[in-house]
Parts: sequence; C-alpha cells; structure tokens
Amino acid sequence: MHRPLGAFSLIEMLFVLLLLSLGFVLPQIADTSLEKAKIQIMNDLRFTRNLATKDERQTLRNFNQAWDSQAQAEVNAADMQAWRLQFHTISNKVEGYVGTTYSIFAKRPRKNGSIDNKPMGIVSIARNPFNGTCLSWYNYGDLPLECRDIRDERLKIEQKYGITNVRFVWNTKGCTATHKTLHFDSLGRIYCGTSKLVLVGNDARIVLESKKGQIEIKLQEL
Repeated sequence: MHRPLGAFSLIEMLFVLLLLSLGFVLPQIADTSLEKAKIQIMNDLRFTRNLATKDERQTLRNFNQAWDSQAQAEVNAADMQAWRLQFHTISNKVEGYVGTTYSIFAKRPRKNGSIDNKPMGIVSIARNPFNGTCLSWYNYGDLPLECRDIRDERLKIEQKYGITNVRFVWNTKGCTATHKTLHFDSLGRIYCGTSKLVLVGNDARIVLESKKGQIEIKLQEL
C-alpha cells in the first residue's frame, strides 16, 4: 500500500519532533553555565557590599574638622581601603594558565601610607563563611601566607563556567574599560577607579563573555 505524497511515517514524525525539541533544549544547555556564573558573582557582589557596610575602619567626613588638604587626604585614604571585588586573568610559571578569576578584599595602608589596587601586601581578604576558604584567586606567591593554600575554587570562573572575559560598561565619566574592580563604601554605594574613586551610575553593567555567548549583570539589580 502506497502512502499519500507528502505524508510522514510514525518514525519520521518522531524524528522531526526530536529535532524540534533539541532546538529548544540546546540553547538552554548552552546558557546554563553563564546563568550560574551570573548568580554566583551577583551573590558575591552582595556579600562584598555587606562587608563594606559593616566595616568600621572606613570613615566618613568629620564635620568637626576644618576642610583642608589634610582632611581631603584622610577621606581619600579611607575610600581606598574600601571592600572591593576585582577580576583578574591569571597565568604564571608555577600554575600555568588559570584564566579569568576574581578576588574580594580590602586594602590597608603600608607604613608609608601607600595603597595599591592588588589583593596582595597589606590586605584583608574575605573568607567564605561556609568553609573558611580565602575569597581570592590571585597569583600564589603574591597572596598572604595564610591564604595561599586555601583559595576558593569557585573563583576560577573560566575553568568552572567558561568565562573567558569580563567586560565593564560603565557609562560613567572617569571609569574606563581597564577598571575591572567594583568598590563599595560604608553606605553600600559602588565606585570604580584605582588612585581615586568615582561613584558609578545606576546604568553600569558587567558583561560575562564565553565561547557560548554572553550575559549581563546590571548593577542596579544588586
């Protein structure tokens, strides 16, 4: 018995349905790692903000003191000690290519008062409240001794989620593409900058990029 022209057998229909279902499922599979990376980083940004709002070492302007260059310097120094989340690309002779990682830390001034923008030297590195690991995946030899062997594996987001690049879209004068650090003050506000902090606009966003695509974190969602 011949089937009508253009008709499908049951097996052919099932095959077509399978292809259609895969068309819906595959994009979702591809996006899963990006979604997980976004959720993790958003949670860690909120954690960083919480640390900043509870940090009594940050100071606000003292209105009982005359406003002069010394007072300005004191405020600037306090600002630069803010808790921050910073992204890195790690590759060295000891560990090889690790890729995109990040750290959560607050800088502390050296004896000469200088403060840099790296999670090394005089620094307070955040700890994972669940297991005590250090929330920094920076170069092994550059980290404080107490953190070198207990770095949090979650922070290796290129190896864990395939994040090959982190790009910032600031739309804020004074913030540039090279600033891959978010600073939080004691009121929970977000800043960019290295030697001088700049208050970030609400429309700023972080773009997480991988070979499968990209996903955005809008800072106003925090």
